[in-house]
Amino acid sequence: MNLRGIFAVCALSGLLFGSHVQAQNVGACPAPQNAAELEALPVPPRDRTELAIRLLGLASPQPAAAPPNYQIGDKEFFFVVNDDESIPVQATLRVMGEHIYLWVESDAANEISNADLEAIAHVFDTRVYPETRALWGDEANPGFDGDSHIYGVFTNGLGATAAAYFSSDNSAPAGTVPSGNGHEMFMFNLDVLAYGIDIPSIASIVAHEFHHMIRHNLQPGMELWMNEGLSEFTQTYLFDDPGYAVFDFMYRPDTQLNTWAEAGDLRGYHYGAALAWITYFYERYGIEALEQVAAANSQRGLLAFDQVLQQMGEPGVMICLLIGSSPMPSIRWTMLAFTTIQYSGF
Repeated sequence: MNLRGIFAVCALSGLLFGSHVQAQNVGACPAPQNAAELEALPVPPRDRTELAIRLLGLASPQPAAAPPNYQIGDKEFFFVVNDDESIPVQATLRVMGEHIYLWVESDAANEISNADLEAIAHVFDTRVYPETRALWGDEANPGFDGDSHIYGVFTNGLGATAAAYFSSDNSAPAGTVPSGNGHEMFMFNLDVLAYGIDIPSIASIVAHEFHHMIRHNLQPGMELWMNEGLSEFTQTYLFDDPGYAVFDFMYRPDTQLNTWAEAGDLRGYHYGAALAWITYFYERYGIEALEQVAAANSQRGLLAFDQVLQQMGEPGVMICLLIGSSPMPSIRWTMLAFTTIQYSGF
């Protein structure tokens, strides 16, 4: 069985908590009526600009009339975040690609070569940018800074594990978020990249983060488990990433799909659960169905899958499981996968 087959098996084990589950009529579910109503309510996006205007009294920011006119060698200060600490770092513009500017911390100039930076910019311009946009949609372009370029900043001090990150705080207009930078941007961790610059791996990681950037523009309120699952799937679909997170899930196949752990050491199980389910859904129904699930106007979380499946004539996938040992067991929502798997490779 190949890795994609493992995805399907893991998806079933985690979603069903058993090996033989028959489809159930959604109408027979004993959940309180207001549970579904609450699930369907729109969740207001976390709009840092609106909050700053309303709660801090800041003036409404205006988009820049024109982008900055940068040249190679220019220097700027950017805020970088390690856990809850925000640090200003001076960086130098080293490479200007068609769609991305690459900056390197000035004090770490020798930690990455121009050749590697040029290679990263090239793979971003020719593969990551066009293919991820074709799959999911567009980022804010231009953003409030008036610049159609994405900024990539290579710096130290981002921790021992994360190779890169996207923060929506950086997309907010400059001045509205204390730790924001006012650009659409990624942060790259030189501490991790010091172990070796592997361009295909970096391209896959950047595609993951670029999906987050696009998703923030299209659906800023998407549930975290689904957002991360789609980013993981982007790596697998576009770059044949091996999807190692699913093996974490194999150790905890009872991980609830539509939740997310606050503790960092538990998140691997949730990455794997989300990736297993989304890959299974793709293999069964195709990329067009998954694109409908992730469309900007789709419903939230599990309801998006349910909506698309019912439009295709399937019974839907929302069920209730009664769990617990008390006379009044708690009600837990989960997903109903299917009893038959026909699973092919990409």
